[in-house]
Amino acid sequence: MNPNPRLCRQSVAWRPKARRHHLQILAVGAAVFILAAAAALTLRQMVHSLPDVQELGARLNGRIDSVAVSGAPELLQEPLAAYLHEPGLDFSRRLAELPERFAALRVVRVRRDWLHHSARVEVRLRTALGRAALPGRAAGFVDEDGSLFAAPQGLYPEASVVFEFGAAAPEQRREMVSALGVISRSSALPAPLKLVRYAGGGGWELALNDGSRILWGDLRWTAEKLDRLGQALSDARRGFPGACVADLRYFEDGRLLIKPLGSRAAGVL
Repeated sequence: MNPNPRLCRQSVAWRPKARRHHLQILAVGAAVFILAAAAALTLRQMVHSLPDVQELGARLNGRIDSVAVSGAPELLQEPLAAYLHEPGLDFSRRLAELPERFAALRVVRVRRDWLHHSARVEVRLRTALGRAALPGRAAGFVDEDGSLFAAPQGLYPEASVVFEFGAAAPEQRREMVSALGVISRSSALPAPLKLVRYAGGGGWELALNDGSRILWGDLRWTAEKLDRLGQALSDARRGFPGACVADLRYFEDGRLLIKPLGSRAAGVL
């Protein structure tokens, strides 16, 4: 007979294989729980982000009855509004064709109000550095990367410089526009710039408002040419104060030729 009446507790030791199996079951269960919780949260977010039935119906309809235009100058405001309200054309198609119909636009942003079948079109114009001839087309302008675009006459009254690009390739136009940013800000020019002309062979000519002409040549050493031109014109004005012709085409050889406008004789400076 057992002298100790208390019950004896027995401990059962898990075998290694059984322990691993048990842990795997727990891990799988935990993973399934986490995935289910994540899916439920994602579904809840998707449901909240979906438009209500009325808005969804409006989107499926896709009809736009009224369009407001902002950011356009007065000269373009009415033509833009008329085009965007033109009957018989799908609104999305009109938007896609907008840059082609109005080449002066650089940025077009659209905000739709699906519920009220309306939209707001916000536009921003290109910057015009000057005017350029576009044969057989509306008035042409030159933008900041040397591209040509058509726009109504009077849209850019400040674009007074005329560009005659002739046979200049697009890359040559871009290089000229880039150099012009330096040239036009320089104090070396005795008068404001009036005309930029491609003279062929990679060379350029500039005409100023006082009648002076500058045979600029190629676009290397722009800053150095400006420094030398400023000094040469300052010295030349002592002898002839009027308009002149300055020839920088031989700058690489260390020569700068300058003479009064209309004179055949040229001084080497």
